[in-house]
Amino acid sequence: MKNKMESGMPESTPEKQPMTEGLPDVLTLQEVAEFLKVNPKTVRGQIEEGKIVAFKVGKVIRIQREKLEEFLQKSKQAVEESEPKSY
Repeated sequence: MKNKMESGMPESTPEKQPMTEGLPDVLTLQEVAEFLKVNPKTVRGQIEEGKIVAFKVGKVIRIQREKLEEFLQKSKQAVEESEPKSY
């Protein structure tokens, strides 16, 4: 039996698991705050600044897991870009 390289098929690389894996598809402001280990007011501020996309159901704020993941990826990228390069 041929391995993937011999058969001309590219080797599959394991996909990175999202940081938010295991969380519900829709989260409350409190759940996001607990996940990020910050005060709910901090999460609310990020929402008001447009950094975390959220929606309201009546008067209650909800955040889609995929929007939280996008926020985390952007935040991670910003940190990596701001770190000094060592030569």
